[in-house]
Amino acid sequence: MRSILLLVCSLFLLSAGVPSFVHAQSASPAIANPGPANPGTAPLYVKHTDFGVDCITCHDEDPPAKPVPTEVCLSCHGSYDDLADKTSDMGANNPHGSHNGPLDCGNCHGVHRPSVNFCAQCHASDLDVP
Repeated sequence: MRSILLLVCSLFLLSAGVPSFVHAQSASPAIANPGPANPGTAPLYVKHTDFGVDCITCHDEDPPAKPVPTEVCLSCHGSYDDLADKTSDMGANNPHGSHNGPLDCGNCHGVHRPSVNFCAQCHASDLDVP
């Protein structure tokens, strides 16, 4: 009964525009401090829904319960190399062309939580992460 109540509450919060803990993206287990969050930046699910992308487009279950793998993000946003090219004007600060190579998108981008600057855990960086 408790799990049903939690599910109903989570769905209510999601429909009200508040991200639910059920939909939190997982970060790599090796990340102790993911870097500073970008205060005031809306979670990316808001931008996705503004473009007509609903939950089931990225999640393979309804209601969604598992994080979306990076491969799903790349299926719409292009390959990691494409992303590095699109952000190449950032020069040495290009997070998609870094020495870390291809990272899980959830290390920086929060679809249901604030995004963070993953690079800032080691480097001084004021990069705004959408």
